[in-house]
Amino acid sequence: MTLTEVNHAITTCGRMYRVDDAIEIFNSLGTLGLTADLMSYNNIIWSTGHAGRYEEAKKYFSDLKGRNLHPNVYTYGSLLHACVKVKGYRQALMYLDRMAEEGIAPNQVVFTSAMEACAEAGMHREALGVMDRMQATGLKPDVTMVNAAIKACSLAGAMDEAEALAATVRAYGGMDLFTYHTLMMGHTKLGGHQRVLQLYEEAVESTGST
Repeated sequence: MTLTEVNHAITTCGRMYRVDDAIEIFNSLGTLGLTADLMSYNNIIWSTGHAGRYEEAKKYFSDLKGRNLHPNVYTYGSLLHACVKVKGYRQALMYLDRMAEEGIAPNQVVFTSAMEACAEAGMHREALGVMDRMQATGLKPDVTMVNAAIKACSLAGAMDEAEALAATVRAYGGMDLFTYHTLMMGHTKLGGHQRVLQLYEEAVESTGST
């Protein structure tokens, strides 16, 4: 069995939430006469993080550095994915700072995960800060990222900001069902039932959904 095949098996188990199997496969590398490479670590960090086992993901990250392997954008992307699962916005922002210190440029996936971590924690100002930080690098937010910011604002009850962001989504070519659902959720929490009905009618008209 090759290292590439083992690495694929780790990721496959992670996607199926069979994280203990992913760990067992990772730990079997030595008995197979193989040495874990950066992809092996990236895959086990992602697999443990995907299951919400952030502390284990963090441990593998530490082990990676101890083996003189240098994390890349995919390593940090895997860690940021773990942060989303545990609503760890502080950790997500810390990893963004660490990437800057190490000269690793975040990609759109990393920025989106950082924003989603902030959104899940209801930290809308931090989420908007991540978007500003991304735009400062020259990257443009896509609908998924703007939706994450809308979710953060809606969870925090900051509906003026959420509606302003929704206007940018419309400019990108239209809001999707997630956008409408998130806005309606936020307005419902604040008792804005008239606005909820307006959004529902707009959603039906623009998406053809009922």
